[in-house]
Amino acid sequence: MGFRRTAGFALLVLTAAACQIDDAADRGPDAAEVAGLDAYQDDAGDKDAESHPDAGSSLDASTYPDDAALGDCSFPLDASTGPSDAAVLDDASLAFDAATEVDASAAPDASSQPDATTQAADASSPGSAVLFGGCSDNCWTLLNDTWIWDGAAWTQRSVSGPPVRNSHAMAAHNGQVVLFGGFDGDQSLGDTWTWDGSVWAQQSVSGPPARSYPAMATLNGQVMLFGGFDSTDFGDTWTWNGVAWTQRQVTPSPPAREQHAMAALDGNIVLFGGWTRQGPCLGDTWTWDGASWTQRHPSQSPPARGRHAMATLDGKVVLFGGNDDNGNLGDTWVWDGSNWIRQDPSSSPPTRNSGVAAALSSGLVLFGGMQGFNPLLSDTWTWDGSAWSQRSVSGPVGRMLSAMAAMP
Repeated sequence: MGFRRTAGFALLVLTAAACQIDDAADRGPDAAEVAGLDAYQDDAGDKDAESHPDAGSSLDASTYPDDAALGDCSFPLDASTGPSDAAVLDDASLAFDAATEVDASAAPDASSQPDATTQAADASSPGSAVLFGGCSDNCWTLLNDTWIWDGAAWTQRSVSGPPVRNSHAMAAHNGQVVLFGGFDGDQSLGDTWTWDGSVWAQQSVSGPPARSYPAMATLNGQVMLFGGFDSTDFGDTWTWNGVAWTQRQVTPSPPAREQHAMAALDGNIVLFGGWTRQGPCLGDTWTWDGASWTQRHPSQSPPARGRHAMATLDGKVVLFGGNDDNGNLGDTWVWDGSNWIRQDPSSSPPTRNSGVAAALSSGLVLFGGMQGFNPLLSDTWTWDGSAWSQRSVSGPVGRMLSAMAAMP
């Protein structure tokens, strides 16, 4: 089944009571699926349809091919009628604070380079996270900007690096951050890049087939990549040792999927959820010990979902949000190594899908994602192990389908 996106094209927000693939819609050309949006703003699954346009209110469905229909719990569209060139965000003119108000003065001029002192401080500071790319303006605009969160503030790094993309994956490795894949508005990508705290470097290596929506996490000095989507969902396992990618032929293995999440804990990588093209949202838990996969059967588990955020803090994997067949989610769960435990904080970030998270020494940081039709979220929240706090800071423009990883 193929869904084609064209660079820079706005995402059509579609709503559906159940997200089943319409097999009659398989008439689009083979290419990567567009970053889908959930049209509902809901609180732990309660829809508020009146606050968002319905599937036909803002776009004329006649201008889209039938394969704008999407698979389970995601909302791809055929963007062949959209603009042909990916737009790169002018960060000097768009920067959003936590209230999503435009603050043109908050973002540094993309043409100005930080001085060497600033670069050295950012590169050497422990407990920082790197955010790269995604899409803004309802995904009209694909991004390739680099931002650093140091536990207190966002700083944009005006550096050259990977081309624009969304739906990529990032993970820490041996003092660097590794980036793989994504979607550039026209095709899935299969390139590998590393960030050393100062510069991006493309690695001239072969590796996993090009894809969007993979997940990556680091264990025992190796980055592990699982799944993703191109013309079909992937169910393959790959590891990166800093020099080369190696495919791991292992049985059993999680079913093929996309838009899942992974994080490392106690000698294992934990995988939860995601979507498949021909089935329901997934709510299964698997662990990877560096050599084999094991399906876990906890006594309780988060509801099935995709596009959730996960990171490890204080000996627990923290999961937040995502979306399912009924809309966006805003619940918080932790995995303690044997069971999922729902948290009940007094306040929480708004429901969302496609946000990103990373855990620092100062706490877990959650940024952005998609809640309603417009604008995309640009809020920053931190989790200290028991409570969420919104941070009143300026930073990256609102976006979804970006990637973020903590610097080792």
